[in-house]
Amino acid sequence: MDTLVRRCALPGCSETIEQQADRPARLYCSVEHRREARRRRAEHAHRSDPVSPDTGRPAVTIRDAAATSESTRVRAPDTPGTSASDAPAAGAACPGPAAPGGDGRRGGQPAVTGPALASALTHDTLVRPAPRSRARRWRGAGPHGPADAAVRARDTRRADLVARARAPLGNGPYRVAVVSLKGGVGKTTVAAGVGLALSEQRGDRIVGVDAAPDLGTLADRLTGPLPAGVPDLLAARDRVRSVSDLSRYTGLAGRLVVVAGEQDPGTAEGIRGDQHRQVTRLLGDYFDVLITDCGPGMMHSAARNAVAEADVLVVVGEVAPDGASRASATLDWVAAHGYPEKAADAIVALNCDRAGTIVPIEPVREHFRARARAVVVVPYDPALVAGGRIRAEDLRDGTRDAFLELGALVVDGLAR
Repeated sequence: MDTLVRRCALPGCSETIEQQADRPARLYCSVEHRREARRRRAEHAHRSDPVSPDTGRPAVTIRDAAATSESTRVRAPDTPGTSASDAPAAGAACPGPAAPGGDGRRGGQPAVTGPALASALTHDTLVRPAPRSRARRWRGAGPHGPADAAVRARDTRRADLVARARAPLGNGPYRVAVVSLKGGVGKTTVAAGVGLALSEQRGDRIVGVDAAPDLGTLADRLTGPLPAGVPDLLAARDRVRSVSDLSRYTGLAGRLVVVAGEQDPGTAEGIRGDQHRQVTRLLGDYFDVLITDCGPGMMHSAARNAVAEADVLVVVGEVAPDGASRASATLDWVAAHGYPEKAADAIVALNCDRAGTIVPIEPVREHFRARARAVVVVPYDPALVAGGRIRAEDLRDGTRDAFLELGALVVDGLAR
């Protein structure tokens, strides 16, 4: 029978406790220490709880009331066999988002009040901050336990990705196009994640450009709505002489510069191919890496120009039958339109953002490994599925690692 050894849980005690693994865990080395721990907890609770002068009983603070309200909130049951906090394993289905509340809103979010304008539907009015990722302690793992080995392996892999993402590049500018034949697969999310990862790791200048033919959301996901976009920048290009001049027409997310697309919903035509060509030529004088977030589909001229100019293609799909098949069809489209080498050298990013999908990841991954240079699965993350502002500090570790891997693969392609 295995024997477990642990240290007494009373602060200041260095005694060890040995017991058989199948017995209930003993936290304290003696009855006296268990009593002392109870006394300290009671004393701490007595000191920290404010007392009402009227009743002599512990007063309920605003923070306590909020915590009580949050703890008693009705939660929808999880999909059997899945948990939103679990990262998807190889060959497993993706865990999904929480089920909508009874009124159709997710997670019990309050209804939006005020004028019925599109400007009222923003990240700040609709989305509560996602819970921060917290480190989990693996109980029973000693200095040479399995959890420690897993952490070391993860840290080693992350260090390798960081080194690759920081690899020196020659004289740019370099162009990256993020594309998909299908809308709604998380293309803008991937473009934003790659841009954030590269701008965090690299010392050179990175810019993300929204080339959607209609109202794209790259700026909304990174900076919030911007007052100017590509058409405004092109109209003022003769007056642009420096990065400072450019800043009047761009936004900033960390170190990532963002250029919004067409901002006027009344415009009959969005960003055209010639406009995309002109804006990338202008930005190429001031930036080292240009990341273009193309709109849904490949038939509009801006997307075709982005593919033609791209040094690296990132094709986006989902771990779902329709999303995966459309990503594969995107590779077919690129090859059929004169760029078979770009299709073979593409990076495929597969978003995992559906609840209870029955599609296993590994067969989809293997399909794209045979068709493209690399494939990366972006795991489910509640900070992404809400469709709001993307902040690196809000993402789970697995999500940040996936974006870092995409960034490293992009630099691998640019550095050759």
